Amino acid sequence: MRFSNLGANAVLVTAAALTLVNAGLMTTSLTGFAHITEQLGSTLVAGPKGDTGETGAAGPQGEPGPRGATGLTGPMGPAGASGDQGAAGANGSDGVDGQDGANGQDGAAGAQGPVGDQGPIGEQGIQGIQGPIGLTGPQGPTGVVSATAPLIYDAETQTLSLNLDQIDRLGALGYLQFDTSVDAPEAPGRITWNDADGTANLQLKDGAVTLQIGQESVQLVKNITGSTLLNGRAVRVTGSSGGRITVEHADNNSVTGATGVIGVLTEDVLTGENGYVTTYGLVHELDTSQWSPGAPLYLNGTGQLTNVRPTNGRIVQLGFVVTQDSSQGVIYVAPIQNFEPIIGGICQVPGQAGTGVYGWHNLAGSRWIVVCDYP
Repeated sequence: MRFSNLGANAVLVTAAALTLVNAGLMTTSLTGFAHITEQLGSTLVAGPKGDTGETGAAGPQGEPGPRGATGLTGPMGPAGASGDQGAAGANGSDGVDGQDGANGQDGAAGAQGPVGDQGPIGEQGIQGIQGPIGLTGPQGPTGVVSATAPLIYDAETQTLSLNLDQIDRLGALGYLQFDTSVDAPEAPGRITWNDADGTANLQLKDGAVTLQIGQESVQLVKNITGSTLLNGRAVRVTGSSGGRITVEHADNNSVTGATGVIGVLTEDVLTGENGYVTTYGLVHELDTSQWSPGAPLYLNGTGQLTNVRPTNGRIVQLGFVVTQDSSQGVIYVAPIQNFEPIIGGICQVPGQAGTGVYGWHNLAGSRWIVVCDYP
């Protein structure tokens, strides 16, 4: 029989009714008998025993009891049949290598195989330290040396040199390079470097004049005047002799003397001799102490120069002062014939027969003009 907690004023017992007046009855089940504990003054009435009901559901398992003593070990049963062999286990770690055994005797050498291809050449190793120089051997007998021009052999120093005077020409030169740090000696026909002027020097015939290449121009002329033409004087063309231009001192005092002025002499020229006149460029070693640097220079009488502009109409400007000095003065030569008419010079008017002469003509008071005056 199964009992359960019942609410107040109601209890159900099998087929017969048991009436419980009070609430709060506790029901229990014990080996097929029903005991109802009275609480709070309840009245118990026993009825006839009914049929055994169906077995109720198993209650929860109780806690295990204490373990009993172990019984005696029974005899061992017969060995069972061997089971199938299990799969092989994983290999264990390698053990520590044992000590090497003694080497066996070398076997007989086999036949040599074919030579393989040569491998690439490795990098060159570091050069070793140079060994000590060996002793000098005895000097051999002196041989006989000969040289053919332009080579020259010096038996005393046992050296060869080159005689430049016996060289006719140099061919197939790409360029000629001067040593700009060397102040080489000058000689007629020799080109040397001039570091001061930044160009090459060419010393001219007889060695009296040196040309600064690219910075001046000179002309070889002849003197047939019967007297010496002086260095630093202006000259004019008078004609020629033997294919050479002849010159004389220019002169501002006459029309003829102020015509055909070509430059300034750069050396004294004796009568009957040739010399050089600078047509443009620098003339050195003059007395310029009376002039200031930059002053213009004009033709004066007998080839002399002046810084005073002529008033006679014959104006030939020859150049400028570069350096003021009593002996090492320098002038720059660049002759310019003024466009003003040369007073006293011959003139001709288009459409007019004959020729006239340039001269001054007074218009009135202080007004003057230059006219071509016909006779």
